Amino acid sequence: MATKNYFLLLGGNETNTLELFEKATQLLSKEGVVVQQSKLYQSKAWGYQSNKLFFNQAVEFSTELSPEEVLQKIHAIEHQLGRTRNSEGYEDRGIDIDILLYNDETFKTERLEIPHPHLHKRAFALAPLNEICPDYQHPKLKKVIRELYFAVEDSSVIKIDT
Repeated sequence: MATKNYFLLLGGNETNTLELFEKATQLLSKEGVVVQQSKLYQSKAWGYQSNKLFFNQAVEFSTELSPEEVLQKIHAIEHQLGRTRNSEGYEDRGIDIDILLYNDETFKTERLEIPHPHLHKRAFALAPLNEICPDYQHPKLKKVIRELYFAVEDSSVIKIDT
């Protein structure tokens, strides 16, 4: 099988989130190679109100797994790290892992859409992604990540030196 390249976003806003990021990348490493990770970024909650800031980190991940298999693995990792999904919408959480990009391809099923359909609207995803792959072209919008990041209207993201 051919190796596939994914860009993932780790997010969370609980007290143990940074520890969970570390555990998540260790668990991902059992399924492929964590090629690189961005620094940490903080932002306000997106899509709901919370008084807790979110941490976010982009991860480049290389594996032979298909997009559906990666989705299953990241849901299993989230569950293993204590995440329970609420079907009613966004909420505070210790860990969330999203697939942002996959190779130079688009992919869509009932459960999964790649590129992530809200990527171009979310500075908290674009900022760390811009750090690790600024020249990567969004396969639908035909713009590089740098362009999308500097065009996004949300300016609430803060880079953290760690």
